[in-house]
Amino acid sequence: MPAGRGNTCESCYWRDTFLKRLTLDEAGLSSPHFASLFREFGMWLLMQVPAQKAALAIHRYFPFFYDMEKRWGKIPTYPQLVAHFDAEGLRRVRLPMRWLTETSQVIVDPQQREDASDRRRIDAIIASIPSGTPASTVLIAYKGALQARIAAGAATLRTVRLSLRPAASLFATCEKTGFNLPEQADLDRYLVEVPGQKAAITGFISFINKRYDMKLLARLDEKRTSSLRRKKLEAEIVALVAQKGRSDEFRIKWISVGLAYFHGLPRSVGPKVANGAISTDDNGNFSIQWNEKSYWLPRWDYHTGVG
Repeated sequence: MPAGRGNTCESCYWRDTFLKRLTLDEAGLSSPHFASLFREFGMWLLMQVPAQKAALAIHRYFPFFYDMEKRWGKIPTYPQLVAHFDAEGLRRVRLPMRWLTETSQVIVDPQQREDASDRRRIDAIIASIPSGTPASTVLIAYKGALQARIAAGAATLRTVRLSLRPAASLFATCEKTGFNLPEQADLDRYLVEVPGQKAAITGFISFINKRYDMKLLARLDEKRTSSLRRKKLEAEIVALVAQKGRSDEFRIKWISVGLAYFHGLPRSVGPKVANGAISTDDNGNFSIQWNEKSYWLPRWDYHTGVG
C-alpha cells in the first residue's frame, strides 16, 4: 500500500477522494434537482476516466452546473448554452456536454456551434483594430454591409469572417499612419507580402472604393513578390542549415524548401514526394523524381552559395 494511506489501495483512495469532493460540490447547489444531476454526472464521469483523474477534475466542472442552476433553474437548450458560454467555453466543459448529449438532455446543433465560433472570431477581428480610429469605423461599416448580405441570404457568418480577416490585416499595415484609410502603396505592399490574398481582399477594396470614392487597385507586382518569396526561402534554408538534428521531418522540410527555392515548385510538393522517388549520390545530394521530371537538390551541408 502507498505510504500514508494505511490499508487503502491507490484506486480505492482516489475513488473515496472523488466521492468526498463530489458530495462537497453537491452541497453548493441549491435545488435537489441540480444536486441530483451533478451526482449523476459525477458517477458517469467515474465510469469514463480513472478515479484519480475524476477526483482532480470534478471541482472544475462544478461552476458549469452552478451557472445553469442560477441562470435557468433547469438544463437549457443548446442555443441558450452557446449564447451564454459561447463555443469556446463549451469546449472547456467537453465531458459535461458529452454527458448531457448522451443522456438526451441537450441536442447539439453543429451549425449553431460553428456560427457561435465564427461570431467570436469576428468580434476578435474587429477588436484587433483600435476603436475610434478611421480603420475601426470602416471595418465596422464593412461588417455591417456583409451582415446585410446574410439577411438577404447571400452570405454566411463564415463568409463574413473570411472577408473581414484580410481587411483587418490590411489596416494593420497602416498603424504608423494612425490607422487611416489605406493608400495604393499600402495595398501594394500588403499584396507583395501575401499575394495569395488578392482574391480575398478584392471585395473590401470594392467596398471602400465605392463608399469613400477611392480608386484603389488590387494588383500584384510579380517581380517584387517573386523577389520577396525568394528571400524568405533563402532565410529558411539558412535557418535549416543551422539546425541541429536531421530527422525525417527535417528532411521533408529540406526537400520542400529546396524544391521551392532552387526549382520554383510549390512548397506543398515536398510532403507528397514518395520515398521511392528520392535518391542520393555519393556526396549525399538528392535526386527527386516528380511528375516525370528529375530535380537535383544539394545536401544541407553542401555549399550552395546561398547568402
